[in-house]
Amino acid sequence: YTLFLIFRVMQALGCGCFVLSQALVQDLFEGNERDRLRILMVTATGIFISVSPLAGTFLQATLGWRGSFWVFIALAAVVLVKTWRLLDNSRPVQNGPHVGFIKPYRLVLSNFEFVGCWLISAFAFACHFSFIVISPLIFMEQLQMAPYDFALILLIYGAAYV
Repeated sequence: YTLFLIFRVMQALGCGCFVLSQALVQDLFEGNERDRLRILMVTATGIFISVSPLAGTFLQATLGWRGSFWVFIALAAVVLVKTWRLLDNSRPVQNGPHVGFIKPYRLVLSNFEFVGCWLISAFAFACHFSFIVISPLIFMEQLQMAPYDFALILLIYGAAYV
């Protein structure tokens, strides 16, 4: 149980990479290149969502339940090494006085048009991730589908996402 919890914490840290990758694209690229990379990332996300149950089924069949965790650890190590080597670790020079922590949030949250769009986006992502979390319970437990059949259904969902 302890090993399982440790792996789950590591997996959660890896999930944070989704947000980190968006921030990196926002900070490191501009204009058409940034838009192109964002479209590429959304497309890749859809492909990974659709292929991951099939890959997870394969990993579990060949390496056991720990297999996917070991693969995530290996991927995280590769990303960490590449990040360490490729990204510049210097901070930009601040011009002007220190703004503070609360004032930028107050400025953003006072824009009602932005907050409305943000809430719509948050609701869409909540529905999307809720389906991803609950779909194994529906398809495999309630409908008694085999993991491989469930993975094929998620391929269709991923294709729709792309």
